Amino acid sequence: MSVLALIGQGSYEERFIVGFLSSDPRVERVLVSRDEEALHVWSIVNHASQSDLRQLFELEGELLDRFSSVPIDFHVIDRRDAPSDNLIPGAREIKA
Repeated sequence: MSVLALIGQGSYEERFIVGFLSSDPRVERVLVSRDEEALHVWSIVNHASQSDLRQLFELEGELLDRFSSVPIDFHVIDRRDAPSDNLIPGAREIKA
């Protein structure tokens, strides 16, 4: 899995997705990486309810519709008060 370039860099799609998901108050951080198969996106939350997760999945669905030509693999990690640093080896945080 190749790591994205430095923080603050990334494709239009990556920056849009990070900005869109980061605007949700339930999402603490968004991490991304890309390999030959897909763009991988991890939304980091803390103690999300089932309702919170359903709403986040709806946002991901909107992104899949908007970027239908881009293979995107979404993941949600509920950190349950664990430190959020180094949750996803090889993934980087980019700014929208």
